[in-house]
Amino acid sequence: MTSLSVCMLARNEEDNIGRSLQTTVDFADEVVVVDNGSTDATADVATSMGARVIYRPNALLDEGREAYLRAAACDWILVIDADEVITSADGLRLRAILAATPADVAGYALPRHDYLGDGRWANGRLLRLFRRSPRVHYEGGSVHATPWAEVKRLGRVDVENYVPIHHLDLLINGSSRRKRDTYRIAMERAIAKGQDTGAFAAYLAAEYAALGSYDEAIAVMQPVVDSEPTARNLVFTAQFLARADRLDVAEGFATRALALGPRFREQATTVLCEGAIERGDVQRARSLLAELAAQAPNSPSVHLNLAAVSEYVGCDDRTDLHVENAVRLNPLLDNPLTFRHVTGPALYRHQDAILSIAEGILARLKARIITES
Repeated sequence: MTSLSVCMLARNEEDNIGRSLQTTVDFADEVVVVDNGSTDATADVATSMGARVIYRPNALLDEGREAYLRAAACDWILVIDADEVITSADGLRLRAILAATPADVAGYALPRHDYLGDGRWANGRLLRLFRRSPRVHYEGGSVHATPWAEVKRLGRVDVENYVPIHHLDLLINGSSRRKRDTYRIAMERAIAKGQDTGAFAAYLAAEYAALGSYDEAIAVMQPVVDSEPTARNLVFTAQFLARADRLDVAEGFATRALALGPRFREQATTVLCEGAIERGDVQRARSLLAELAAQAPNSPSVHLNLAAVSEYVGCDDRTDLHVENAVRLNPLLDNPLTFRHVTGPALYRHQDAILSIAEGILARLKARIITES
């Protein structure tokens, strides 16, 4: 039977780690937490929930990650952070996926919902689930490090699954201009050192976008997307352009990204839908979403967007069905925390997965929570 280690690096997360680990008992064979210098009860909370805690005081991020990679004892490793949650149902679905994993698959890029407040979230995919191997290490420096290159050497990375990680950072910790400036400086230093310039340029552009500086973000991305027209770079550029009210140009980049494969399919389609809506061609947006729903039937944002478009064109008989599908696929839509209002910089706001015309749908979902509580 395939076994699973859940691994986490944590420091001073006593208020969050319990929420994150609460569901892991339902689907993990072991939980390994590397505590790299907490001065609060992080380790005690983790231990009380069955985790094996490894102490690495003041270890750098990469050193801490290396510690849990070597300590894990199971066939597969799932990495989560203390401000992230995987529901019990999705965890069990993940186990079913692992049990049927083809031999050539070495990892899974899992979808992550980065919550923005007011019922909205951004869609992304991160390599967080991979086979345990002494050949796997994190690359790319301490900030935004990833084992992608190493895992790819072991086999294929699947990007079609839908077992989401819910990232609650903004909802529970709020927004911080200081944090965004710290990361921006880190990106600039990484680029100056020549570390994977394309990836770090994309992250730097995202930091500018978090501050609402979309023109600066586009300026950073333009030479990168010209020299490295990957799906990621094309989609990031499309999203920055869309936020800068240049949807006509953004659609071209989104279309090119779609042609390169499924990994950024949802993000690219959302840009194309916004462009169609701006031109008044809502039926085109509806058609794009229907096609996307056939390709990604378990994506809650697709169903929520279909509800918004159905309401917009007056197809009320379909609206409620799409809303209920979205809530079924994302139970956090029944949680008041999801609708908390967040002000200030938001790193993932340019990746907002919910269409601009969905405000009415989101308002009713929020009102339903208030009424039921």
